[in-house]
Amino acid sequence: YFSIGNASGSNGSFTLVSGKNLSVGGHEHIGALGTGAFTQSGGTNTVAGNLWLGDFDGGNGTYNLSGTGSLSVGGHEYIGYAGTGAFTQSGGTHTVTNILYLGLESGGSGTYNLSGTGNLSAAYEYIGNTSTGVFTQSGGTHTVTNSLYLGLESGGSGTYNLSGTGSLSAGYEYIGHFGTGVFTQTGGTHTVTSTLYLGYYSGGNGSYNLTGGTHTVTNDLNLGYYSGGNGTYNLSGTGSLSAD
Repeated sequence: YFSIGNASGSNGSFTLVSGKNLSVGGHEHIGALGTGAFTQSGGTNTVAGNLWLGDFDGGNGTYNLSGTGSLSVGGHEYIGYAGTGAFTQSGGTHTVTNILYLGLESGGSGTYNLSGTGNLSAAYEYIGNTSTGVFTQSGGTHTVTNSLYLGLESGGSGTYNLSGTGSLSAGYEYIGHFGTGVFTQTGGTHTVTSTLYLGYYSGGNGSYNLTGGTHTVTNDLNLGYYSGGNGTYNLSGTGSLSAD
């Protein structure tokens, strides 16, 4: 168990540099009820359980990963569970064995900014569960081996902005599952290795705006999959779309 900014009103920070390692056998909490900041430019941070940024209402957790730093999470990662969480990655490697959440419970808010040479991989990603999640990528490599969701549940709002030299690859994608999902691509490359759904269930609203870069869907592209689902795809500018 490792905690920074655990109590209400507390403020803590931790810095991990090259040549130093941190191994947590349980969970890692950054900004549970207070304010916590983790800065990593090198070394390894290995979390056997879950990583939490902004656990509860009033909690604020930030993580900054750069350089040659390596972060490995054996369980789930919650960025803005019921509080506020922000992850900034400009370098290094970040691996989440199970689910990466951006904004889980109502009132929670999670953001992720990926740039430079950063490498992020996760099995599943839920951006905007029943709250708000925003993922911004201008560089680096992002891989979701299974499914990526934007706006998972009713009331959830998920946004993904892809630009520059960013590269995203995911298996299945659900943009507007039960909630609202918006994907905007002005550059970079985006590959869906299986199927893309825009507006999956009734009440789900999904939109994709492509004005630059390359978007490839290996299998099917579905707009409004079930009755009541609403899907929109807008293609303009120098954007290139390829779908089966």
